[in-house]
Amino acid sequence: MAKLTIKEQLLKDYDFLTEDDFYPEKRSGKDIIKHSGCERIARNVGIKYSEPRFLTVQRDFSVLYCAANLEDRMEWTVGEADLESNCFNKYVHSMAEKRCKDRLILKLIGVYGDVYSDTEDFVDDINKPNNEPQLASDKQKKYIATLLTETGSEPMTDEEYNELTKQEGGQLIEKLLALPKIKE
Repeated sequence: MAKLTIKEQLLKDYDFLTEDDFYPEKRSGKDIIKHSGCERIARNVGIKYSEPRFLTVQRDFSVLYCAANLEDRMEWTVGEADLESNCFNKYVHSMAEKRCKDRLILKLIGVYGDVYSDTEDFVDDINKPNNEPQLASDKQKKYIATLLTETGSEPMTDEEYNELTKQEGGQLIEKLLALPKIKE
């Protein structure tokens, strides 16, 4: 008997999901789940969120931290949105929240990395100008530099900053936020 794909397994495990909740990402072919499908999973399986914390709140840039539980499992993550580099609608705080929640949901059910939400900035979207990986914005680089300093981590070289993509920057921010800050 053939092994089920992740999408097929999700459709089987969560019978309230439908084929319309998914689509293949154009470049990678990975399955993408819509935000509405993630929200239905959270409601139906009883995911409980902690109080969110906005780490950065600016008119055009937002970073949100949150944790969530599903039974005895706990996960935490950040959601970020920046009009300059990774958000193509003007509601950056809402987008940061959606990204954070969707990542938590997919992590808690054990499929994040195999399936992504349509809120992720690297997922194909007809509103995005192109499908080339975008470089990290100056705001994102500045935030990374601040976090590197606050955690006592090795600074990056100019060359490393110049080659950093926004996706890599987001992953680096998430890792740095998990590190303890050094005392001043």
